[in-house]
Amino acid sequence: MIPTAEPIATLNVVAPRGVKTGQNFSVVAPNGQSLSVPMPSEVTPGLVFPVIVPAHFLQPPQMTVTTVTQVTHVTNIYMAPTVTAVQGQPVGTSPAVDAAKLPTPQEMQRLGDQHREFKDTAQAERLPPMSACHCAPIGDFKPAAGGRWELPPVLTTCGCITTTEMDLRQQSFAPDQRQFKIQACACINTTELLVPPEVSIDRGGCAGCISSIEVKDRRPKELRHSWPPPRGVLRIGGCALINTVEATVLEHGQPLPKNFFQWLAKKVWG
Repeated sequence: MIPTAEPIATLNVVAPRGVKTGQNFSVVAPNGQSLSVPMPSEVTPGLVFPVIVPAHFLQPPQMTVTTVTQVTHVTNIYMAPTVTAVQGQPVGTSPAVDAAKLPTPQEMQRLGDQHREFKDTAQAERLPPMSACHCAPIGDFKPAAGGRWELPPVLTTCGCITTTEMDLRQQSFAPDQRQFKIQACACINTTELLVPPEVSIDRGGCAGCISSIEVKDRRPKELRHSWPPPRGVLRIGGCALINTVEATVLEHGQPLPKNFFQWLAKKVWG
């Protein structure tokens, strides 16, 4: 594993409409200051991507108290706004003095190492458990955007036509488990997964009568030769008549590819 050195400060930003690749737009950081953010390539409106910022931009703004009554009434306390694109600015221009930057491939790997190191040192954290079964005649299993869960040993989806779409980069194995199996029982099943590089993918076993399992490494080409120590395994199985599975390997801190998980963009933008 590459040493993490000094932690990298990142801010998650929602890609706005009307901004082209390479153009800048403004957001309001948690400390209340404006930041100029470059629009990355292959990111559609509504998707979240990380940028590297000076650490002080992540600090809450200093509160200013002007009036305090004899009880607990406090007025004029500055509240941090939500991080959103600043309206009314011409596309491609940025009035902000300070600029964020997109992570390089090496910084993506450092962010991934930070994420893996944090998971090692935060064993006491238990995320809410994900339901182990989803059943519907025609059903879509798509966890809420940005939701973090503790994965069950086996996730079973049942129905005539089923679709499963998951980003596993933010999810956690249970403390006594190091595997996650997706088992589809359907006539026709389609599964799309985003998998971090520290999770191995097992393509063995029964996955259906007509089964297609494809694994794509879409990390920057500079990172495709290196793999961190495995922390768990994803197993694909089931008894679907036609089963199509596509697993895409992305590093932590890497933006989602263009046209990937369109349901996520629709969830954000409506």
